[in-house]
Amino acid sequence: MWVLGFLPGVTHVISALLQHWFTGYLRQDLLPILTNTSPEALLFAEELPLVQDLAAEFFRGELLIVGLFWLFLALVGFWLIYTWAEAAIIAGSLHVQKGLPITLKQSLSIGWKFVGKFIAIDALVFFPWFVLALTAMILALIVLLGAVGMATQGASMESMMGIMAVGFGCVSLLGCLLLPLGFLTMQFRTLTFRDTAVFGGTIRESVKHTWQVVRANVAAVIILVAIMWGVDYVFGMVTSFITIPMGAITAVSIFNSASATGSSLVSFLSLFVALLLAFPKALLYVFIGIAWTLAYLDLSKEGDDATGH
Repeated sequence: MWVLGFLPGVTHVISALLQHWFTGYLRQDLLPILTNTSPEALLFAEELPLVQDLAAEFFRGELLIVGLFWLFLALVGFWLIYTWAEAAIIAGSLHVQKGLPITLKQSLSIGWKFVGKFIAIDALVFFPWFVLALTAMILALIVLLGAVGMATQGASMESMMGIMAVGFGCVSLLGCLLLPLGFLTMQFRTLTFRDTAVFGGTIRESVKHTWQVVRANVAAVIILVAIMWGVDYVFGMVTSFITIPMGAITAVSIFNSASATGSSLVSFLSLFVALLLAFPKALLYVFIGIAWTLAYLDLSKEGDDATGH
């Protein structure tokens, strides 16, 4: 089943390739513009003589196309790939747990049948997070429009800054709520995926039953989330000892125009390391997916026993 981890591993490969492309673009196109500008001029926007050149580079067709392509992959493509991979892992785990044989192709085929329900679950459970994020964005827009209106009316700088401070303080408070709410929603949707795969039923029934299971096993769920988060965090710390130095070396090599060959070698090495890390990330992804599935099977049995179902 570890082979299923290479499905989301494709996203790491694509990310590494895009990073490699952007590094080369930064060195070949943007860096010459910046190196021809004095550091004193860079400190003051109105004195920067090459603003038009920089703007022309950033709004160049090639960069915009790659940027839109990356945005589409991140928002839609990667989300679908991760959802399909998780559905296939759940399907494979359930078959293996029951002692039934299943192939990789069958896991992907069964998992694909779950994708539609999983997308609907995401839309439902993430709705409160979306409302909160939309409220924060609307409030920020109102504050900005209010500041512009006050400026046109000749209001004093002190009153404008006071209104903006209060407004953006509220926006920051809502932004701080987005992080824990998003984290909790991610854990709940992970359990709901398992519930709909195990018990079937409608989306609302799966969400309702998952909530009943969570309420009946609050302590166990908290411990489970902590373990899964801890494993992922420790793995991230270990890999950061490799990725952070490589990122720093790559950044230094970009701005060191003395050795183009050395910069290309460092960039290629960084790409190679990123591709190698896709393997352990794939294993970790499958491990966590299987652990969530088997744990929810136990929790759902205990929860149903506790509620008399």
